[in-house]
Amino acid sequence: FPDGVQNNGHLGLAALAVGAVFQMNGHGAYRPAGYVQFRVNRHSSADAFLAVIVPVVLLGHVNDLRPADRPAREQGVAVETAEVLGLKGAQDGSYTVMTDYGDYTARAVILALGVKHRLPGIAGEEKYLGNGISFCAVCDGAFYRGKEVAVLGGGNSAVQEAVLLSENCKKVTVIQDLAQLTADAALVKALRERENVHVLCGRKLLGYTGAEGLSGVVLADKEGKKEELSCDGLFVAIGLIPCNDAFAAVAPLDGRGYFAADESCTGSANGIFVAGDCRAKKIRQIATAVGDGAVAAQAACAYLNAKGRD
Repeated sequence: FPDGVQNNGHLGLAALAVGAVFQMNGHGAYRPAGYVQFRVNRHSSADAFLAVIVPVVLLGHVNDLRPADRPAREQGVAVETAEVLGLKGAQDGSYTVMTDYGDYTARAVILALGVKHRLPGIAGEEKYLGNGISFCAVCDGAFYRGKEVAVLGGGNSAVQEAVLLSENCKKVTVIQDLAQLTADAALVKALRERENVHVLCGRKLLGYTGAEGLSGVVLADKEGKKEELSCDGLFVAIGLIPCNDAFAAVAPLDGRGYFAADESCTGSANGIFVAGDCRAKKIRQIATAVGDGAVAAQAACAYLNAKGRD
């Protein structure tokens, strides 16, 4: 749940920061015994003082989480993988994390769910994910050095991606479905100053070309006239989608679907904490995700210590 999310590069870092903080809470303070992630396999149920729920797509390690979660494991965190089906509270203040391989009972829960990238929703695009379609110029831009790429989107994120890609790519084409770019004026000015950047406004993405990997995209203007744009890669920057609905009962959402929690990373219910890009915030970057993880971990440990061990 959700199946096949395409999360951004920060998605596991809030949880890893949680694991790092646990070592700082020794001398009789609570340390975690449960760390639940979605979607892979699980063999039995377990109880815990603290459960941390994160997506399974940790830094690209879909089937083998060990490289990504090693910092947490080294601090004594037990990592269990299962598909999370829901979360419910009990009268004694504990929580039950319901999964497809059993239930986990915890006295506190940290939700570090990340977000997924919004896709155009064109049939067959899944086969190009990681094979021509990317979401992060910092992560994947180097693979396209000296090549021609396109960026889908016209907001701040898309323009920033295009500017960064223009430093190494032979040609960068920005594809915007609106009549003009919607990014801040300073960003648009910086983009226009790049000689190897071409902007196509009023174009709708209709499809992709390429048998093995992406070789181009099919566009249409407002009159419906089609054209094919050759490119070695497409960077999609048309927004993010939170995946928080299943937990709305214990952590209210804002109008955009993000957890309505402030910098304290606490939910409205006792023992519920949120961390990372799933939380309502202005800046979603690696640094803020890690910071949230540290804040949420400290808050959860303080909550558990205040309740005592009984």
